[in-house]
Amino acid sequence: MGLDLFSALGFALVDTEGAAVFTVTAPWQQQRPTLFKGLGCLTSFMHQPLIDHFITPIIQPLRRIPLALREGVSAELQCLLSAGIIEPVDASPWVSNLVVATKKSGALRICVDLRRVNNAVIPDKYPLPTTEELTAQFYGSTVFSKLDLREGYLQVPLHADSRNLTAFVTHEGVFRKSKMTVLVL
Repeated sequence: MGLDLFSALGFALVDTEGAAVFTVTAPWQQQRPTLFKGLGCLTSFMHQPLIDHFITPIIQPLRRIPLALREGVSAELQCLLSAGIIEPVDASPWVSNLVVATKKSGALRICVDLRRVNNAVIPDKYPLPTTEELTAQFYGSTVFSKLDLREGYLQVPLHADSRNLTAFVTHEGVFRKSKMTVLVL
């Protein structure tokens, strides 16, 4: 994996502070511009968490947001709708509240309080490797790379049977996520 591969893929080399050291552009980026715009979507997998059906679904009442934030929340909801991340629904057995946080940049982050839903989700029990196990696997390695998918979890579709778990109420109505979401808050 040398400079020829970086040139073919159109990657950039950056230093430890993130400043570009060397940037390469490739013709295939111009030939397939749709690959580099918006969010991707995984087609071979749909996320479907296991649910304890003995837990009674809960519909939470609307938690009103401050009037000063409503316009920004409405704009963010519209962006999420147009990106296909959320979809409007008329009713859902689970309805959670919206939580609005302000980013460092001043933009709004729309979150959903899924703590009540978490009680019904059966967590995966796959044993994650420890630091020692990972370090042993990397022994002798000299080349490391990092692949950072932009908003990677939003590129995984949520199974239709699981979408109602993510329903949330706003001043604009009830919506649910169509892409995977983190079920922990």
